[in-house]
Amino acid sequence: MKQITFEDIYTFGKVVAENDQYRHFHYPEMLTRFDSNFIEFTNLPYLPEFKEAENYLREYHLKKGQK
Repeated sequence: MKQITFEDIYTFGKVVAENDQYRHFHYPEMLTRFDSNFIEFTNLPYLPEFKEAENYLREYHLKKGQK
């Protein structure tokens, strides 16, 4: 029997950006649904990298009308 992991969880959003550090999931029809609008890190980021991703996500959400 296969062990269940977080990768087995269905994500109700689409990948709108991806790089070496993270995948950005977004579902524009449900802007307040947290588990459809998030960044999934592929590696544990250092603090400056995390802050850069945080700034990116904040700017993206502001452009899409999210708060």
